[in-house]
Amino acid sequence: MDELTTHLLAAILRARSKKVNLMELTRELNVSMDQLQTQIHALQHAGFIFDSDAIYTRLVRQPDTLHPALLRAHLMKDKCFTHIHYYPSIDSTNSAAEDLVNQGAPTPMVVLAGQQTGGRGRLGRSWYSNDPGNLYVSFAFTPNLPPHQMEKFTLWQGMAICAVLNEAFDLPIKVKWPNDLIAGGKKIAGMLSEARVDAGYTRIVVFGLGLNVNSQINDWPHELQRTASSLAQTTGYWLDIHAIASAVIRATIDAYESFIAGAFARHFTRRWDLYDALRGQVVTVGAHDGHYTGRAIGIEPDGALLVETENGVQRTFKAGDVTLHKVYQDNS
Repeated sequence: MDELTTHLLAAILRARSKKVNLMELTRELNVSMDQLQTQIHALQHAGFIFDSDAIYTRLVRQPDTLHPALLRAHLMKDKCFTHIHYYPSIDSTNSAAEDLVNQGAPTPMVVLAGQQTGGRGRLGRSWYSNDPGNLYVSFAFTPNLPPHQMEKFTLWQGMAICAVLNEAFDLPIKVKWPNDLIAGGKKIAGMLSEARVDAGYTRIVVFGLGLNVNSQINDWPHELQRTASSLAQTTGYWLDIHAIASAVIRATIDAYESFIAGAFARHFTRRWDLYDALRGQVVTVGAHDGHYTGRAIGIEPDGALLVETENGVQRTFKAGDVTLHKVYQDNS
């Protein structure tokens, strides 16, 4: 009945705030009224609230956490058709996505979880992902490109997510090189791309995103409260996690397709200028050979960070941890 639930919710979404005529919907979906009413009752038990009578229904309130049928309904309404796998709780969406591809599941593929027990970030670090009000999602793709052509993939995806959150939801999100999204100087998302290379080609790439949507910082570990935030904390109001998730999924799949087609190269620099959180800022980069402080002045064609250090020397960094400074003493 999952498919029927999705079609029912998609019809409700299309109607916006108006009531849906259930009799018309039974004819459209070729089901009985009892079947529709059964689905409505099941959704009520899952936290949905409806304004209904014998013939009409209208959605009054939806759950604050991801409901897979409602997410699929959003994607169906927006004509985004992809393979969705949802788990209430899982160790890591990235690991699950890779396992599913290895088992022969088709790509592009999307794996979502209400919670992660073993979420991870760059360099094997853990990613706090216990709050079901956030978005924990991974995408699996099979690009079959040489690894050097994938160097800017994570940055390109980050900019695509910034663009949709800025344009569709008026959220001031930018990319903090190499793999964070920030708002108001605080981290609201982390990205992690993991690739399997075989015979000189990237056969599988899994792109993971942990986006803090409606979580409240008082519920987080103390060490995160100073540096991290959420979309709700940034805006001051609750956001529709299903609309956010649907928009992010569409944007990420579209960004992958433009990346593979090579079209991204024409737009990369202009988009980076729009969403670069570091340009002109003073940063300290922790690299393999030490720490360097200077002003970020952009990125190189291969995606490496370009920094002008305090003594006027320009350095590039292909990897490293970046700390933003609030004050810069210009010695020039």
